[in-house]
Amino acid sequence: MEVWGKGSARPRLAAKKNTILFLAANPLGTDHVALDEEARAIQAAIERSRYRRRFRFVTRWAVESTDLLRELYRLKPTIVHFSGHAVHGPAPETSSPTTRDCDVGSVPGIRDGEPQQGLILQGLDNRPQFVSLAALREAFHATGSSVRLLVLNACHTDAPVDALPDVECIVGMSGAIHDEAARCFAVSFYTTLAERASVVTAYESGCAAISLVGLHDTHLPQLRVRDGVDAAQIVFPLQEASGSIGGRRSHRKRLAANLIVLALAGSAALLFGQNHSRPLRPPSAPTTAPVATPPLTAPPVLSVSPPAEQRAPSAPLAFAVVIRLHGPNGHTDRVCKDGTVVVDPGTMQNSAKISADGEAHLDIDAQRDGSQVAAIVKCRGLAETATTITIHRGQPVDITVKPPSPPPRHRYTCSWTSSRGVFEGRGDDCRPLGPTSENVTHYNAIKDYEHRAGHPCDIKLDCK
Repeated sequence: MEVWGKGSARPRLAAKKNTILFLAANPLGTDHVALDEEARAIQAAIERSRYRRRFRFVTRWAVESTDLLRELYRLKPTIVHFSGHAVHGPAPETSSPTTRDCDVGSVPGIRDGEPQQGLILQGLDNRPQFVSLAALREAFHATGSSVRLLVLNACHTDAPVDALPDVECIVGMSGAIHDEAARCFAVSFYTTLAERASVVTAYESGCAAISLVGLHDTHLPQLRVRDGVDAAQIVFPLQEASGSIGGRRSHRKRLAANLIVLALAGSAALLFGQNHSRPLRPPSAPTTAPVATPPLTAPPVLSVSPPAEQRAPSAPLAFAVVIRLHGPNGHTDRVCKDGTVVVDPGTMQNSAKISADGEAHLDIDAQRDGSQVAAIVKCRGLAETATTITIHRGQPVDITVKPPSPPPRHRYTCSWTSSRGVFEGRGDDCRPLGPTSENVTHYNAIKDYEHRAGHPCDIKLDCK
């Protein structure tokens, strides 16, 4: 680990929520690298950390040179991460399609043979656009004052000492790094950093992760630190700076103002209490007759009650009611074998089945003792009884059920004719279907008799 630049660190206040700005560029004509997988893995590592609420992960794809200034000024990021391609010196003799370096001759604006170092961003028509380290230094000096850490996850991004003096810590690559190794380093770096480990610990964790997957690019990541900055003491997420001189002074001013307000409020309360609690004493030697002063009295308090129709209704009371059923003649012996009592049938407030002893137990809500509610008694074989009951606490309620309504009576004159003669009868108790009810019973009896007597079964039934 080398020391970056000269000079002392200037004081700055960190944001409450640390923003990580992920910049990606993979323009046409450059080797394709899995930048989307890298961004997804970093975001997943941050979301799994205990301090995920203190980070904000923002991604920007196909970044152009003008996007860099705008996003640095608008987002005020604490950490800036670039993934993509970079240029360093003349084109290498051999290039692997899985590395993150770029051929110098394929990038417009770079003359062959001239040593150059910088990043490849998105240009016109999605073509590569070279941005030198000098241009990056001006961009971060103008709008990147909030950046504490810069990660350049591309090949040949190990910058010289005075390349970016406005950033405290820079992580770059000293050579051509494979795409898988770069992604593995970034994921492990942010996994450790999001758990409030120092920048040095996160850097060492990223290098170790490359070795664990069996790659040989462990020596490529480099950590550069500005002079006067201890990377082992930089921990994210950053806390609010509370030890500065201005912070202490403002805190003392707020404390003094609060104490003055409390003292004034206490004095006013004390004076007010003395003026209202101390009795008035007459002068010891009045020279003239005192003028009668009416006693100080408090103004009358008007109590305005809302109209009765606007007052909130009182809460209903619960009553345990026993309903006893009686027959038409006053008897209670199983007057209703299978039935139900429904109270307040309009709202179906409560219902209960009738027991074998002719009683129903209900819990009824009423406004007061002596309230009247509607009730309906439904029994099998009996007519439905609708009535109004009065509820009194601790007193049973008696309901007399109605007898069944008799069906309309019809008078039938029926005659049965058989080989033994004509049998006539009168069906006074016949139902509306008289010829097929009780009269048929007699018909079947005669028919059975004829069979047992050995006579012909020529029987005719005629009811009028």
